[in-house]
This record gives sequence, C-alpha cells and structure tokens, in this order.
Amino acid sequence: MKLLQQFKMLKLAITTILFSLIFISDISAQAELFGYGGWMTFSSMSVQQGSLQFKDVPDYGLGVDVAVRRDISIELLWVNAESHVNLKQYPSGIVQDLFDLNVHYFQLGAVHLAMNGYCL
Repeated sequence: MKLLQQFKMLKLAITTILFSLIFISDISAQAELFGYGGWMTFSSMSVQQGSLQFKDVPDYGLGVDVAVRRDISIELLWVNAESHVNLKQYPSGIVQDLFDLNVHYFQLGAVHLAMNGYCL
C-alpha cells in the first residue's frame, strides 16, 4: 500500500511540474505540445522452438517541447504501439498466436537548431 501511495505522489509531482512548465506565462510562449503518428516496424527473433514474429503496427503519441534558449529546446516524447506476437514453429512452419504486446516508448532529449548555417 505504501508503494502505491509513493507512486501516486510521484505521478502528482510530475504532472504538477509539466503543467507548471506549460502554463507559466514566461514559459508558455516557449512551450509546444504536439501529437505524433507513424508506423512502428518490428523484427523477428529466433528462439529454441522457432521464430517470434512481431506485427508491424501504426503508433501514436504526445510530446512537449520547451525552449531553453533561442536555438536549444528540451523535448519529452511518449509513443504507444499495440502489436501482436506469434510463434512460427520450426521445422513445421505452424504459426501459433501467443499474446498482444503494448509498447510504451519514452524519450527525453534536446534539439539544437542550426542558426545561419552552422552549429556551435
């Protein structure tokens, strides 16, 4: 129960910080909230019984971009893809459905814009 309360407090703290970054008047002019959509390609993986095959699927997500300088911004991105996993058995080639796979991808990074054709 204590772990659940700690998780809720952490979630509340992160939410508060994000809303503070977005809605403070000086920062809000420099923050950008954007949506993302694309296509996630997966591969297959050899295992003892055969080959695990992951279905390629569309993905979607959200991101926030906060400018810290004129040419540098910090970006937090979340992407979700809902795939399915099959096992193609060796040597028979029989395909067996295994389970659905929900992938959550988080990335925190920085973007540096080239001004006047050069980066410093």
